[in-house]
Amino acid sequence: PAGAEGMVFLPYLTGERTPHANPLARATFFGATSRHTRAYFIRAVLEGVTFALKDTVEIMQELNLPIKEVRISGGG
Repeated sequence: PAGAEGMVFLPYLTGERTPHANPLARATFFGATSRHTRAYFIRAVLEGVTFALKDTVEIMQELNLPIKEVRISGGG
């Protein structure tokens, strides 16, 4: 990722519901090192959540499903 210096966050704190429906998926950080500061962790979380949303949008577009608006809820 551009801003997390190679660190990646998978945002599945309560499993993955959309679009892959995997209740056993878990959150994790990949690529974290001692040089990563709190700011990098925050950036990795932001990018992880954004890419998860992008995954959903791309699948909807492949299926020719119209997207009129995006509403996000849940989490912290």
